[in-house]
Amino acid sequence: MTNDKDRESILKAVKERVKQSEELQLTQMIVDAIGERRYRDLGDLVSEIEQDSGWNAAIKHLIAARRFSYTLPIGAGPNKAQVEHLKYREMIFALLGCSGYEPINLSTEEILSRLVNTDSMVDACQILQAECDSLVINQIESGDNLFFNLEYAGSSISKDIADLLERAQQEDVARLVLEKHGDTINIVPLWYNEKGRQTLSQLGIKGYEIDLETFDIVISVLHKELPITESIEANSTRTPLVFPSNSHYEALLLSTINHEIEDLSAMSSTQSYPTLEFILKDALDQYEKQP
Repeated sequence: MTNDKDRESILKAVKERVKQSEELQLTQMIVDAIGERRYRDLGDLVSEIEQDSGWNAAIKHLIAARRFSYTLPIGAGPNKAQVEHLKYREMIFALLGCSGYEPINLSTEEILSRLVNTDSMVDACQILQAECDSLVINQIESGDNLFFNLEYAGSSISKDIADLLERAQQEDVARLVLEKHGDTINIVPLWYNEKGRQTLSQLGIKGYEIDLETFDIVISVLHKELPITESIEANSTRTPLVFPSNSHYEALLLSTINHEIEDLSAMSSTQSYPTLEFILKDALDQYEKQP
């Protein structure tokens, strides 16, 4: 009798270990898909888990994935890395049909915890979409539309919200006034303006001031003449600045301005690609010029 109980206990423990191993393997597969930005594979994995075990199980795997590491391509660096924060966020938003809404001031962890008790992925997508629309409108009204880049949003953002964002961003450009000190232009207000930020990032501009020749290039890309006033003080600005509501995007902005390549790589946002691409190309150009 005792042997039977021992055998049952052992079998139960073995089954539990096997189940835990399978769960960890599923989470790791999700982490690898996120780390490598394999959107379709991530969607297929989550759909399969939902079909087999329910949406609650699927979203728990997504939550657990934040604590796991994925395998990096072979190189001089480490073999594994924890999933980068903004990459993780962008992949979750894409999975739930809300690409472009990432700068809302609500953490990824909080979003997922709110969706744990929804009935299905379809319900979760609809609930998050409604939440995002409400938060975006509030942020626009507060003056914060930084990093709401419609180029990355695709069809996820509704036409009404897209029109609202476009109008707000164009109005922000129209209100810009830059200050000239000697032979330099203070571009701080441009960095805190979404259209300006996109332009400066694409051009690989670094820092808070540029010379007049570079400013002419910025204007030609921006397709907008900007009023300039003379200033007796360097680094001064009369244009009110609205900082990103989401602290991770404030950090992304500062790292973009200062070309902090390690920080940009650690965040791994698609919106840092233009800056990273410029830095890499510039480094290659400098290398090729060496004797």
